[in-house]
Amino acid sequence: MIADVVRADLTPARRREVHRAIALGLEELGVPGRAGEVARHAEAGDEPALACRAALQAADDAARLGAPDDVVPWLDLAGRVAPDAAAADEVRRVSVRLLGDRAPAPPRPHRHTAPRGAGLSRRDLDLDAARTDGAKLRDR
Repeated sequence: MIADVVRADLTPARRREVHRAIALGLEELGVPGRAGEVARHAEAGDEPALACRAALQAADDAARLGAPDDVVPWLDLAGRVAPDAAAADEVRRVSVRLLGDRAPAPPRPHRHTAPRGAGLSRRDLDLDAARTDGAKLRDR
């Protein structure tokens, strides 16, 4: 319930930054079997290169563990967020290796449509208000 209250109070930019921090932290820890979590948080945190690498690792992990139904969604995620042509080529190579003839159509590279900093609100820049909001949550 506390997590829901905190999440509801986050602006979209702050939520994105929290996801980014979680993805980077999980990657730094290097805990085996967490590639899917890294991929999801990296995608939500606007880190397409990390999301792509982690999704490819999650697809490999799923194939190695004998979970074929989980391979395609991870490959789809990797293709959706591939930041450039080289990453899209890697997604194709891994797709063919893991799926053979069942490989999906080539992914299109990810394109950022909004410049960095887009979507910021006044609350994102008001750090004193953020501290006050946090104090209000602790007092509840």
